[in-house]
Amino acid sequence: MAANDVVTVRWALWDERWESRLRIPGTQVGRAVTVLIPNPYVTRSATWVSYAIDRFGGGTSESEVLALNGAAPEPRRP
Repeated sequence: MAANDVVTVRWALWDERWESRLRIPGTQVGRAVTVLIPNPYVTRSATWVSYAIDRFGGGTSESEVLALNGAAPEPRRP
């Protein structure tokens, strides 16, 4: 990534889609990007995740789509 690239994370279910866009500041270049996914999208099954990077200088890089099977988290035990 480079400064001012835009990362778009896509999270899709059978009947819903969610995405988050993040412009990369110069201070974030070379570091991991963390995106928080709303809980309803994580705990359901049949979820597809992908991301794209729109380059500030032009062009786009797309990830492959990752298929996930979500499950409700187990209750915490004291």
